[in-house]
Amino acid sequence: MSAIALATSAAAQTAPPPATAAGDADESRNARLNDDIIVTASKSSAQRLVEAPLAIQAISGEELAGRNIRNADSLITAIPGASQSEQLGEFLRAYSIRGSGTGGGIGDTLVGYYLDETPYIIPNAQFAPQPRLMDLDRVEILRGPYGTLYGAGAMGGTIIYHTKNPDLSKFTADAEAYVANVKSASKAAYGFAGAVSIPIVADELAIRVSGGYDYRPGFADVYAGAPVGTPFKRNANDVDHRDLRVVALWKPSDALSVKLQYQHFDGYQHYSQQMSSVDPYYFRDYGTVPGFEKTNNNLYAGSIDLDVGFATLTSSTGYVDFSTSYLTSLNLAFLGGIGELGNGYDGYSFSQELRLASNSGGPLHWVLGGFYNKAKNAFSQTVDFPVPLLNGLGVTTTRTKNYSGFGEISYDLADGKLVPLAGIRVYHDDRNFTSIQAAAPSTGGSSSPTVVTWRANLAYHPNRDTTIYLNAGTGFRSGIVQSQLQVNALLLDNIDGMGALKPDRMRNLELGLKGRLRDARLSYEINIYDLRYKDIQSALVTSSGVAAFASLGTARIRGIDLSLQWEPVVGLTLGVSGDVNNSEYVSVNPAVASGIGPTVAVGNRIINQPRWTARADIGYTTPLGDDLSLYFNGSASFSDNRLNQFGNLTAKTAIVDGNIGLRKGNIEAELYAQNITNERGPWFIRQYNPDLIGGPTPQTVGLRVRLHYK
Repeated sequence: MSAIALATSAAAQTAPPPATAAGDADESRNARLNDDIIVTASKSSAQRLVEAPLAIQAISGEELAGRNIRNADSLITAIPGASQSEQLGEFLRAYSIRGSGTGGGIGDTLVGYYLDETPYIIPNAQFAPQPRLMDLDRVEILRGPYGTLYGAGAMGGTIIYHTKNPDLSKFTADAEAYVANVKSASKAAYGFAGAVSIPIVADELAIRVSGGYDYRPGFADVYAGAPVGTPFKRNANDVDHRDLRVVALWKPSDALSVKLQYQHFDGYQHYSQQMSSVDPYYFRDYGTVPGFEKTNNNLYAGSIDLDVGFATLTSSTGYVDFSTSYLTSLNLAFLGGIGELGNGYDGYSFSQELRLASNSGGPLHWVLGGFYNKAKNAFSQTVDFPVPLLNGLGVTTTRTKNYSGFGEISYDLADGKLVPLAGIRVYHDDRNFTSIQAAAPSTGGSSSPTVVTWRANLAYHPNRDTTIYLNAGTGFRSGIVQSQLQVNALLLDNIDGMGALKPDRMRNLELGLKGRLRDARLSYEINIYDLRYKDIQSALVTSSGVAAFASLGTARIRGIDLSLQWEPVVGLTLGVSGDVNNSEYVSVNPAVASGIGPTVAVGNRIINQPRWTARADIGYTTPLGDDLSLYFNGSASFSDNRLNQFGNLTAKTAIVDGNIGLRKGNIEAELYAQNITNERGPWFIRQYNPDLIGGPTPQTVGLRVRLHYK
């Protein structure tokens, strides 16, 4: 059984409905608004979405398409309190939910990612998966630590991409193609994708094959030196990527389901998203270095669900291999030339989770599970300077073998109106690293932390359409390991340097209210939260110029997030969501703070954290007759500025997207626009070099055609 099985989402009403006869569209919309939505967020029993006492969002694949949510950047805008904390290029990104990016883009990811039942885990790296929209049934987001539900827990939140299964009963096919103009680019963007589902044995065995290609033209110029005169290259940062997915589903009986799948993703970007300016777009001081970022990822996964009567046994096995590299230039003016710096990540991650969840229809519900992960990440650096003595190669390899046991139990009191819940997770990590440098002795280190996290929840259901809940829980992240050279450099600055940092921890208190007013066709959710961070792992530069890692101190963030979905009349849907928060450092190690930047001080705002985010959506669909319907969707997402450790502020941003289309039977054709106002940002400032910034993709206007066949 999946982490959260969702029939549909009340938040999905801004999307156009699936391709049907125009006359059926209104009936479909009415049915979705009035029917109860069933979820299994607790993994132990099915319950309606409005009854799930969690800070959870669920966005269907149809809504993603309707709201022009095409990638992780636009998905983040739909999550209250979420932001992109760092980005190198198209494929290397780090995200934050409710301030979980306070330490920057270092160490293990603070937001956990799942592809179906398989965790996407890469030690000591902030990578996020990039599944294709056509393959997604839905995306689910848990805001906050829910590690007692997930073997591969996450401190700041969890994003689960649920992909589409093969259809066991009939042949289906989907196709999509688009072409678009990107402002400031000299070429057109384009892409195409397709998927077919083929039943092999009717109602028992089927396969689904999907894949596609996308190209985005470059829009930023490259200057060999200062940004004057004729650029060395024009519109240089173009991107292309490809993906393939093959999945087989075998369901010989109602009690047994087996799913096997393979997913491949690769891509290449010339230069990067880290520019010297976004208005106008350009890279400076690049010399003749052909900068790039490229990635190649493969996922192999298998899951088994077996109903054993009193419980459902779930086994999930996954293996990820990855290779990502990028090349940048260094302007070595004191050497009279240009140097090159190449970086690469290569490795694998194997995971196995076994879970038993109760099937009883009684008041007692429980889930018990175990998790194992073995992974390696080799980070390499190649330096090519004009002075050969400075050239060299370094490789730092991080390995982990970690395992955990987790479980939750709840009991229905007062005929299910009052439900207490308790959960616990015990995690152990055997982690080590070796660092081999061409110009220095090899070093290494290890750590073996055992960490216990917990969750307690009390839910009250005064009626079938209202839930009030109090949730408390803790989360953590494994400590970064570093070389003796880095430890010695920290000691010179009177910092208690450690080869293995303490895990950073988080405590979350949350009060939530969610419900629906059926007569008003209105659904709502509001959450008030108080987060405390301890032993924040941070990167710094020592007085001797060595980059190292240390525990900064503690921080607090208090906030409120909300969402509202309303259909005032049939066919028109309105939605708003957002977050307002207050963050501050409560205590800091002064020596560590001085190595990070002057804005890191007690009482100051947390770096990389916007004080508010907001999004508004509108959707409209209406039949035009003769099996023809018209649909329209628009959105505007807003974000406050963010502060880096040197006092640099990003801009406040407002991104406006929209689309309008016609649907006739199984065919859709639409005009769409992203970043309509051509917002430049920047919405990102590189942590240690404020001259490297990133912003949204320029205004993009295109035509998209979709075909659905059943």
